[in-house]
Amino acid sequence: MPEGPRGIDVMRIFAARVRAEVERLRIEAALREANDRLAVSEEQFRDLFEEAPIAYVHQSVDTRILRANHTAMAILGLKPDETVGLLGTSFFPDTPEAQRRLHDALPLLASGTDAGGVVLELRRRDDGSPLWVRWWCKPEPAGNYTRSMFMDITDQVLMEQEKARLEAQNTYLLDEIRAEQNFGDIVGGSSGLKKVMEQVGLVAPTDATVLITGESGTGKELVARAIHERSARRERPLVKLNCSAVPEGLFESEFFGHVKGAFTGALKDKPGRFELADGGTLFLDEIGEVPFAMQAKLLRVLQEHELERVGDTRTRKVDVRVIAASNRDLKREVDEGRFRRDLFYRLSVFPIEVPPLRERAKDIGPLVAHFILHSARRMSRPEPQVSKQALDLK
Repeated sequence: MPEGPRGIDVMRIFAARVRAEVERLRIEAALREANDRLAVSEEQFRDLFEEAPIAYVHQSVDTRILRANHTAMAILGLKPDETVGLLGTSFFPDTPEAQRRLHDALPLLASGTDAGGVVLELRRRDDGSPLWVRWWCKPEPAGNYTRSMFMDITDQVLMEQEKARLEAQNTYLLDEIRAEQNFGDIVGGSSGLKKVMEQVGLVAPTDATVLITGESGTGKELVARAIHERSARRERPLVKLNCSAVPEGLFESEFFGHVKGAFTGALKDKPGRFELADGGTLFLDEIGEVPFAMQAKLLRVLQEHELERVGDTRTRKVDVRVIAASNRDLKREVDEGRFRRDLFYRLSVFPIEVPPLRERAKDIGPLVAHFILHSARRMSRPEPQVSKQALDLK
């Protein structure tokens, strides 16, 4: 090796080359390590992309699929070799609603969706079965493609559709039941009950006075309620008075009301049932129990539509539809002088006779089921089933 200044220069050059080689080796090692980490990271990303439980698709702005993960292919019914290049629009059925949703979604490929996503109706590629997805997308920063994500919500949508169908069907069936055999709480389908319901349907829209006759327990009050609920007065009250429960001396006060001091115990003004029912319907049950002397005053109110409270001189106008009911034979009561003939004809403008249950054997089964169901619900117990043999014992 040369000595002197030239030898020193050679040593410096050699040392610089060694340092440069060491640095190169270090950089190469760092690059290899970085590449290894990048490869591991890409592999992890690939695994995350491919195995993610949510569907991921890279699409061009014309909806062509560039890449799709396993979940996306499984949801769409695709095989790996038929995925790339497939147009996303090909999954949309040719129905007005699906095409409308597609038309609204296409501009979002360039702008992106909001956090709520978009519900789309599709068809699977393999079997053409209905497919509903909630779809989100976010454009790639350079604008080369769009990253789409979606979830299969077919079960949820079909359940909602089935729920809506069942609700509509239930409404229809309830309407059919009401039209066929029920008016509110009236249950049955016998010919006798159907005749009553036909009469209710005829008279309800009018303001005619109705007289309902029938034995005790045949449901005369339910018929009166059915008439009221199907009348133009249904938004106003249905006021009831059981005439058999009113003491004889209090009929006038119960019917027409009283003013303070009109009699002992009249501590304040009180409206009668006619005033309470103004604009609505007054149901007078057991009308045959009204005393003969009181019948004339009741007739006047029915004719003139006006009354005076007990102890008052002021005349008050009332607009009341009267429905009366009785378990007596009022025609016989008239013939025997216990009921006014003019009041009878004023009340029986439209008579309805409710047949007893013994003449409506067909209604026993529905009534039994109705009462059992209500009792079970009231007692929070399962509804027991009634056998045909038990019903045949009727």
